Amino acid sequence: MSKSSAFRSSLAAQRHQPAVLWACLVLCAGCSATGQSDAATDTIDGATADGAADDGGGGDGAAWSEDGDHGDWRVALAEEALTTDAQGFTLPLAFDVPPGTSHLFVSVRGAADAHYTLGSLRRPDGFTLVPPAWTEIESPTRCQESCATPLVATSGHAAFLIPNATGITADAGRWQVQAFAFTREGAQTAASPQRAVTVRVEAVRKGTERLARGKLAVNLCYTGAYGVTAAIGPEHPRVTTAVATLRALFDQAGIDVDVAHHDVADAPLVVRSQHGSDSDLATLFGSGASLPYGLNVFLVDRVELDQGGGLGPGVVLGISGGIPGPASAQRGVRSGVALTWQPQAGDDVLGVVLAHEIAHYLGLLHASEVPPVQGKRVHDKLVDTPKGSSDNLMLYSPGLSTTELSLEQRLVMHGHPLVWPSSEQAPP
Repeated sequence: MSKSSAFRSSLAAQRHQPAVLWACLVLCAGCSATGQSDAATDTIDGATADGAADDGGGGDGAAWSEDGDHGDWRVALAEEALTTDAQGFTLPLAFDVPPGTSHLFVSVRGAADAHYTLGSLRRPDGFTLVPPAWTEIESPTRCQESCATPLVATSGHAAFLIPNATGITADAGRWQVQAFAFTREGAQTAASPQRAVTVRVEAVRKGTERLARGKLAVNLCYTGAYGVTAAIGPEHPRVTTAVATLRALFDQAGIDVDVAHHDVADAPLVVRSQHGSDSDLATLFGSGASLPYGLNVFLVDRVELDQGGGLGPGVVLGISGGIPGPASAQRGVRSGVALTWQPQAGDDVLGVVLAHEIAHYLGLLHASEVPPVQGKRVHDKLVDTPKGSSDNLMLYSPGLSTTELSLEQRLVMHGHPLVWPSSEQAPP
């Protein structure tokens, strides 16, 4: 019996009622995808002021060094404060990617009352992974068909990991990126002009050895839901089972998970809003701002949000701050994962949901989204991810049988800066 088969058998022993699938909320559920994929071959219009981009700090050429806070595997390439134009786009920011880079991590940070995504992204060879006209083809909440590298927008602080699709590489040379800001009211979106944003680009260097094994620090944050605290949690049967499940699932991806337990104060027990600086989700994530380095995971009574499609509010088992989530030391409105502690009917899938949401934070999309009533079903862009598989961890509705991760999914997860090489010391 294989390790994964044995693990599925151990999960099956936890079942106590017929299986019930519970959908986890992602930040861009139900985004339309109507564009053509060959739009990604367009190049950025020369009218976007290459000279202005060069002033953005990317042209001085960062190099790998063992002297930085993150050793020789993570380096900042550019960081610039920019302002969006009348159409919601910033000027392009140029940055030089050093040889040996395996992943790029781009973040766009601004006020929490707007959403942010990439307006364009061009490689050194002129190929546009994100074409500049894509927001005229698809909803800016998610670029799926038009972009060679899928994007999911978030409010306040959006992050993007490259590559997150088959055949994409972080080639050495000069790149250009633009940010795009927009406001959202339900399904309606509008470009947000004169919006101040900060765009930051980091390079990650992980060769074969470093991609084989990495580490992730998780801060398990107790809000007081159901009376469970950091003093009780490490010995609580439900917590220990969930942590063991997380570790087993991530072990197959070559990621060792260190878990620390913390109480947080002034955190909401119920999350009913997720956008804006005064939302429940932002308040929740803010309660863990001073915790040690790592990914904060909050246990709340329940996450109760509008599920879309006219379904109205409902309990969702988990929500990630982004796909991927931010990796900055200064935690903000999107820095964390929230999980529903309230027991649900059917199987107890807390551990699988914990792993599923953390995988979202590390950059994984659903392998396959919910089948639509009309139109084409949306899948990720990793060719080795089985489409519609009921066994993959990133099924839109995780359960005790969703335990598999493909090789390319594992490589995406290792690209997130919060996963550091096992051969290196933990970041400060």
